[in-house]
Amino acid sequence: MERRGRRALITGASAGIGAALARALAARGDDLVLVARRRDRLEELQKSLSAQHKVSVDVLRADLTKPDDLDRVAAAIESDDHLGLVVNNAGFAGYRPFKDLAPPMADDLTGLHVRARKLLCRSPVPG
Repeated sequence: MERRGRRALITGASAGIGAALARALAARGDDLVLVARRRDRLEELQKSLSAQHKVSVDVLRADLTKPDDLDRVAAAIESDDHLGLVVNNAGFAGYRPFKDLAPPMADDLTGLHVRARKLLCRSPVPG
């Protein structure tokens, strides 16, 4: 497959849709930055994609409900001159009516699904 040379950052890349997107982008030759809470899963995916597709895969462990981690990911986006795509995929659900969620979980849900998406979409992608 022809190498496209783009670099993509994917949040929520350790499983599910995020991991599937990472596999698809690596298969077409894109280098990756994988972001999620579970370093072990990220590193496993990193090894697999690097070996199978010969692409560069960096791992950035971050919990996007934590302001310091979110700021680190935003800074990584802003400072990566080769980044051409950001996929805001991270998410989780409370699996109960919103009124029944404990306040800390409700804060994490809105922090991740609103604040994190807003901040990362606004972080300038160089190039």
